[in-house]
Amino acid sequence: MRKVIILIFFSVFFISCKEKYKQLSLNNMKLVMWDVMNANQLSKLQAEKDSTISIKNLQNSYTKKIFSIHQITKEDFEKSYHYFESNPSEMRILLDSISNYGLRKRELVMNK
Repeated sequence: MRKVIILIFFSVFFISCKEKYKQLSLNNMKLVMWDVMNANQLSKLQAEKDSTISIKNLQNSYTKKIFSIHQITKEDFEKSYHYFESNPSEMRILLDSISNYGLRKRELVMNK
C-alpha cells in the first residue's frame, strides 16, 4: 500500500511539473504570424536605410512586443507553429487564411 501511495505521489508530481503551453487557435495563429511577418519585413526595410541596425536584434525586439500584445510566450508560438507544421492540411489552411487576411486588409486601405 505504501508503494502505491509513493508511486501516485511521484506520478502527480511529475505530471504537475510539466510546463503547460497555450495551443494557439487557427485564427490567433493567423494574427500572430501576420504581425511577425510584417515585423520581419519592417526590420529589413529599416536595416536597408541604416547599416548600423542589426536585423536580428530588431526582429527579436519586434517579436517580443508582438508576443506581449497577443499575450503569448515564445514557447506558445513555437509549439503551435510546430503543430501546424506537422499537420500539412492545417498548415495549408493557415497559410491561405493569412493570405486572405492580407488581401482584405489591402482592400480596406485601397478603398479609403
